[in-house]
Amino acid sequence: MINNIKPKIIISSQQNSAVQLCLNLLANSSNKDKKKYFIAEGHKLIKTLIQKYKPFLLLTTESFLNELNDLNDYQPQIQIVSDKLWLILNQDLLSPTKLIGVFEKPANKFKLNHELENGFYLILDRIQDPGNMGTLLRTAAAANWQNIISLKGSVDIFSPKVIRASAGAIAHLNIMTSIEEELLKENLASQGNDFSLICTSSHAKTDINQLNLLIKNKSKIALVLGNEGQGIAKSLMNLERAELVKIPMNEQIESLNVSVAGALLIFKLSGLV
Repeated sequence: MINNIKPKIIISSQQNSAVQLCLNLLANSSNKDKKKYFIAEGHKLIKTLIQKYKPFLLLTTESFLNELNDLNDYQPQIQIVSDKLWLILNQDLLSPTKLIGVFEKPANKFKLNHELENGFYLILDRIQDPGNMGTLLRTAAAANWQNIISLKGSVDIFSPKVIRASAGAIAHLNIMTSIEEELLKENLASQGNDFSLICTSSHAKTDINQLNLLIKNKSKIALVLGNEGQGIAKSLMNLERAELVKIPMNEQIESLNVSVAGALLIFKLSGLV
């Protein structure tokens, strides 16, 4: 048992409010709980997320409780469920995890006439696949990019599948989600001459080997990555300050997976490759 903590009642009813909250957050359909909370699974992942997000609720089973001594500071949030309920909560995983955490979603900070701070911004335009989204977040964090702007129509960054694929990367990122395209365009148009907007296009005349020239003397750099099937919205690519670049490749191959293309561009812009 966790140090100096009295044994807790084991939750055995699926109707328990904590269990119902987790089931709602794990469900494929939308519901009101998903607007306020997100869920994460796994001891290591949750320890990473706790660096940035305070847990609203932590769930485990009695058999795993002894392994959670490193979470003593968060003991009041830990609830114990029966093994039977634990299997239900872990039904989408290959093997049961030791810990489930529920966290409050952060508030969006992207407003009209929002002055971008210096640094790199990754703008995600209607990315649909959770695996791609999670990989892009993980790649951005690995390159020390901090700012993510996800446009309305993209998969929810805080969905369970994206959280898993990101491997805790959201703990290192400033995330703004469900941003309207018109709001984004107005904000980008209001930025000064120290701002550069990079969009990928197979028809671009400039390739990624010339990126250094495009971002020279720029302190704010935004990279736009588009939908897996349709690419970047034309309205974004047609912005006056948009710079179109292409990734040289075999002409018989139409395009790269967005997460692969994104990784190349992120590391190239960062000067890491």
